[in-house]
Amino acid sequence: MAKNAMYFLKMLPEKPKPHPEPIIYETIKYPKSSKTGFFKASVVIGEKVSTGQDIGTITDYFGNLVETLKSPVDGTVILVNQMPAIKDDQSVMAIGVEKSE
Repeated sequence: MAKNAMYFLKMLPEKPKPHPEPIIYETIKYPKSSKTGFFKASVVIGEKVSTGQDIGTITDYFGNLVETLKSPVDGTVILVNQMPAIKDDQSVMAIGVEKSE
């Protein structure tokens, strides 16, 4: 981003790149774990997800699978909890639901 400003100010030789169209989210959903353990995401920030798609797993302290988390909505992953330790009823990520036109 800073380089784009430098292109615009002619501090660097390239031409500035146009900005992408903004994405407007109607709502943001925060899927939560119903178990305590370790969270491992199976999606990354910016990835589009569908309702019911696997988005991560919770394992107990011995590595046994205790929960598979599914996306509650169609949307875009905009935040992923990077702390592996998770408590029950704690949000694991944020999924933005785009505003329909």
